[in-house]
Amino acid sequence: MGHSVHSANIGCRLSNMIVNHLLFADDAVVFAPSAKGLQQLLDICSKFAVSHDSHRVVFNVVKSQCLIVKSKCDLISRPSFQLCGASLPYTDSYKYLGHIINSGLTDDPDIMKQTRSLYARANMIIRKFSSASLNTKLMLFRAYCTPIYGCQLWCSMYQYIHTYIFL
Repeated sequence: MGHSVHSANIGCRLSNMIVNHLLFADDAVVFAPSAKGLQQLLDICSKFAVSHDSHRVVFNVVKSQCLIVKSKCDLISRPSFQLCGASLPYTDSYKYLGHIINSGLTDDPDIMKQTRSLYARANMIIRKFSSASLNTKLMLFRAYCTPIYGCQLWCSMYQYIHTYIFL
């Protein structure tokens, strides 16, 4: 599918490249800067599923959703998108590979989720290992509380560091 979608020459320009999909295992994201372009990419995906039916390539239209990134001018109506003959519903946020992507392209929901998770892990260490040595607690904290996958990509991270960590 990746080659078929990529060769369509439809998508978002990133320097001198056109980017229109992300694939990881059985998760896929297809994106385009216009409704017409997105429907063309979805049609390519539908044709790919039909031509590879013997290999059990199926797009789960029940789990598929459309997300429109908000621009300065709001759309009056949302276009209808079809994948494998089914209309796709809209959403304002979607979890992809554990990260929350929303229509405003803000990191706030993802930062809040990770912050709550950090507090939960730290409290679990405090509760379960209260009698452990300081070195053991530090080792557990480093192992379970410091790696936050993807936090380097957060664009409003400093707001939360000041609000939640330094109080």
